[in-house]
Amino acid sequence: MIDSELALSIYREAEISETRILNLLCRGHDFYPDYITLENINNFTEYKFTKEIPGSLFLSILFPSDFCYKKLTNILPNKPKVRIEDGIITPTSGPLCRKSIGGKMDLLYMIYGNDHKKCVFAFFLIYNK
Repeated sequence: MIDSELALSIYREAEISETRILNLLCRGHDFYPDYITLENINNFTEYKFTKEIPGSLFLSILFPSDFCYKKLTNILPNKPKVRIEDGIITPTSGPLCRKSIGGKMDLLYMIYGNDHKKCVFAFFLIYNK
């Protein structure tokens, strides 16, 4: 589990836009309703992280909202498949690892193309969680 204030701080230090963070909160609420709350403020719905969030939700910021991916890895017997739906690593997903993203960052290149800066950032987050 990751402290949500730390997660938001890391996102901002990495210059991830507020729009992308809000998009993550909206999409993530469908998969992680226990970790993203809804508050009505002046007839406006606001999504917020709870005090702590799972690492899989934290890392989901890396993926575009229309990204879906499944790969059988059998790294964990109870979670044998990596599952990313609508850019969210699902709670039932196996861990992101070398086997799931490819030894040469194949998955990240598929997402980011030749944007080396984004690939390196994503690689760092995945391999250092």
